[in-house]
This record gives sequence, structure tokens and C-alpha cells, in this order.
Amino acid sequence: MNFSASNDYCGDGRFVQHSVIMQHIDKLELRPGDTVLDVGCGTGEETKSMAGKVKSVTGIDASEEMVTVAVKTNSAPNVAYSQWDARAVGDNPDWRERFDKAVCFFVLHWIPEETQALRSISACLKPGGQALFIIRFENHDDSFFLPRATSFLKSHEKWGAFVQDYKSSLHFWDLSVQETQKVFKACGWAEAKCEVRRHELVLSEI
Repeated sequence: MNFSASNDYCGDGRFVQHSVIMQHIDKLELRPGDTVLDVGCGTGEETKSMAGKVKSVTGIDASEEMVTVAVKTNSAPNVAYSQWDARAVGDNPDWRERFDKAVCFFVLHWIPEETQALRSISACLKPGGQALFIIRFENHDDSFFLPRATSFLKSHEKWGAFVQDYKSSLHFWDLSVQETQKVFKACGWAEAKCEVRRHELVLSEI
């Protein structure tokens, strides 16, 4: 998925997402000697922020445009960016069992094969490594609003012609805490600690 509207992404539309990440980032014990993998790094704001606390951070994103903006606006001596699919990151031999920590913020609900991504990210961690996931959790308002919004756009006199073939890959996480823990363990994670905060599902693995 390419995302060309990077200026919009970096602006007001990302304020809430960034705030939620900052509320939970300390759940992961970042240490000066850590190597960190940031899966779905976007334009790199959190990637660069973490870099000030650790040895190095590798940010990956499926969008070439996002990676280009990240390199331009959020580079640092100990940060590397690469265009890569979360579902295949574990296939890179240079990254398997390389990282002490991994983060994945607001990404899994955009990936149809989320279990494939979970296995792939797990493969990149050293034994005993930790990860923090923040996933958009489904609520009643979302399931009611989004289909109506899509229907409205497709029937719009002016904009309908541009979105007739549009199919969003967004799918909210709708599993319970117990079900989520089972999914993570089935994907190779030793232990998954989960909690629900408002509409975000926060997971940390130890």
C-alpha cells in the first residue's frame, strides 16, 4: 500500500495516534544497548524518538513514500530505514534473531494476513526479546460508521466515480484478550500480556 499524502499524515490527522503511542511506549523497557525493529514506521517520528534511548533502530514500511519522507525528515546516525513488508521481514537473513526489541504501532489492522506478520516479526527477535504492539480494536461506532461512510462516498455525485473500485484493507481487531493471547502464542510468541484501553488493544511480549 502506497500512501502519497504524507503531508496530511504528518499533520493533525496523526495527532491522536502519536499521543496513544507516547502513552504506552514505556511499557517496553528500552535500554542503551538495544537494537530495535520498528515495523510500519511511517514517516519515522517514533523511530527517531526511540533512537535517542537505544543503540540502533531499523524502521521498515511497505510504503515507498513513507520511507522517503522518514529518511528526509527523521534520520539519525543510528537509524536505518527500508521499504519492506511486515509479512516478510523475517525472511531477511540479516534480520533473523537480530533485534532485542520490536514495536508495531497501528499496523496489524491494515494487514489481511496478520498472523503471517506476527510470525515474521517474532523471527526477527533474539531469544528472550520483547515487542510492543498497539492495534486498533473494533468498537460499535467503527462497525456502524465505516460501512456507511464508504457507501456514502461511492454514491456521491462528485466523488463516487473515483472510489467505485476502492476496497479498504482496514479490518479492526475483534478478538478478546484471551483469544488474542492464543493467537500470539500460536505464532511463536512465548508469552503475550494484553490490555484494552479505550479503543486500542495494547500487547507486550516478554
